[in-house]
Amino acid sequence: MFIISVIPLTNIPRSQPQIFSYFFKSDLTKGSVVEIPLGHRNVIAIVLNSVPVSSKKAALKKADFVLRPINKIISSKQIVPPLFFSLSDFISRYYFYPISLCLKIILPRRIKSLITYIEKLEKDFPEYSQPLISNKKNKISFSNNFSDILKEIKSNIKNKKQVLILVPSIFYQNYYFTELSSKISEPIFVSSNNLKVKEFNSLWVKVNSEEARVIIGRRSSLFLPWKNLGLIVVIDGNNSSYKSWDQKPYHNSAFLTNYLALYYNSSITYYACY
Repeated sequence: MFIISVIPLTNIPRSQPQIFSYFFKSDLTKGSVVEIPLGHRNVIAIVLNSVPVSSKKAALKKADFVLRPINKIISSKQIVPPLFFSLSDFISRYYFYPISLCLKIILPRRIKSLITYIEKLEKDFPEYSQPLISNKKNKISFSNNFSDILKEIKSNIKNKKQVLILVPSIFYQNYYFTELSSKISEPIFVSSNNLKVKEFNSLWVKVNSEEARVIIGRRSSLFLPWKNLGLIVVIDGNNSSYKSWDQKPYHNSAFLTNYLALYYNSSITYYACY
């Protein structure tokens, strides 16, 4: 028997506990997905860690509560990348929002559909990238010359690195997709909330397997399972559309690129397209 610590994917007030413990008959992988009873409802939760009950016997005897069992396992595979735990914690602390809500927002909206897609893959789903965070400062540059941006993109492609072109709106997305398609031979993938479920699931797997190397997208494109991210190009970094005014937790995607760059030891280039 094991004690499973989880983060529920629901909005729990920040003043309340964000991590809950349940018991289950077997060990579960960090990042796997379960269904738990929470109050009078059942919610999806992400496994944070798992320890044998025998190691917590003394604490359980003194506790004034009784552990409840997990309802069911939705996926025993590691569905949530390691980055998402640290990133949701950072967003929670920086913007002062509950980590449960932060993790829910950065995960795919239709996570059950993604799980079904991954489990039907004929080949094994590659393990997610592990953190490369070091004490080095981000390599940040600024440019108003698109030719310089293009050279950086091509250099990263040549070195088999992934490139994210972050744009503030669909207008920029369409414009730079057309612009880059005529100048680089590497396929360009679009990350957008407008993607159909199957298209998004396919993109998720392709990013994690490094089949997708060049991705252009808006705010949600940050929250993909990047494997070998070498360069982030931020188009019009002062654009107010990078701020999520319409959805809590309110955050600035252009600012969060700094966290991704530290995590993957990648470079950031801000392109002023005026």
